[in-house]
Amino acid sequence: MRWLEIITVRSAGREQRRSLDEFLKQIPKFAAQNAVDSVQVFTNATVEGDLSIHLHWNSRRAECQKSSQGLGLAQTLREHGLVNHSVWIEKDGTPRKRS
Repeated sequence: MRWLEIITVRSAGREQRRSLDEFLKQIPKFAAQNAVDSVQVFTNATVEGDLSIHLHWNSRRAECQKSSQGLGLAQTLREHGLVNHSVWIEKDGTPRKRS
């Protein structure tokens, strides 16, 4: 089953945004060291300082709780601004991209 953790952070000041940019350089290392299928990072098209990190997982059963990896990432991001952390489960029958 495929599931997704979305961690969104809103940083207000320039200093927070600079430190957040430095933190984001560590995301490839984070992805390589954890069992996450993939990690995607998005920035808000209209709100400077809004960032969304998507952790894609695939397991036998979907997690109803946040992963320890996601919780750690969210905790670290709290230093950079306001954080929202949620878990989403892929609905059965969702079309997938063909390879």
